[in-house]
This record gives sequence, C-alpha cells and structure tokens, in this order.
Amino acid sequence: MKMRWTMALILGAFALAAGCGGGQAARASQLATVDGDADAAAPVFAANCAGCHGPEGRGKKGSPDLTSDHVRGMSKEKIARVILGGDGPMPGFADKLDDAQVASLIAWIKRGPTQD
Repeated sequence: MKMRWTMALILGAFALAAGCGGGQAARASQLATVDGDADAAAPVFAANCAGCHGPEGRGKKGSPDLTSDHVRGMSKEKIARVILGGDGPMPGFADKLDDAQVASLIAWIKRGPTQD
C-alpha cells in the first residue's frame, strides 16, 4: 500500500511539472507572434536584467552578451523560452513579467539594445 502511495505521488509530481512546462512553452510560442515595443523595454531591462547582463546588455558575471549575433539571431520563441524559464544560472521570469514586458524585451534584443 505504501508503494502505491509513493508511486502516485511521484506520477502526480511528474504530471504537474509537465503541465507547468507546457504552459510556458505555449506562452513562449504565443509571444513569438507579438511585435513588442522595444522602446518600452528599457525600464524592464534595468530592473530585471542589467544586474547580470550589464546596462547595455553586453554581458557581465559570465552572462551572455545580448548584443552578440548569436543571441540576436535566436528565434523570438527561443528568447521568450529563456526569459520565461531561465537557462543555466539565469532564473526564469514567467511569474514576474507580463506578456507585454517579455515582448518588449524580445524586441529590444532583436533590434539591438544600443541601436539609436
């Protein structure tokens, strides 16, 4: 009986984790279709990203340079997935940023953070 209860808990945890991940994947896919306002990203970036990526997005503390061809060449969906779910030491911001904020960050990165 104890074994069944343990298995039920394990399977339930996997189902819950899969459901949470699926929601972020769907949100990232949807955000890839949105044209965000790059100009609105500056305060969002300053408050949430600049601590690791630097004020110009060029990277510090071992974080990627967001102005690099590699990062700017990523799909909007991939950038959204990283912002929402994190990557390596970077935390996810799914619970902290709304869709407009994430879309603005994606637009800012794709445009080039320091472009005039």
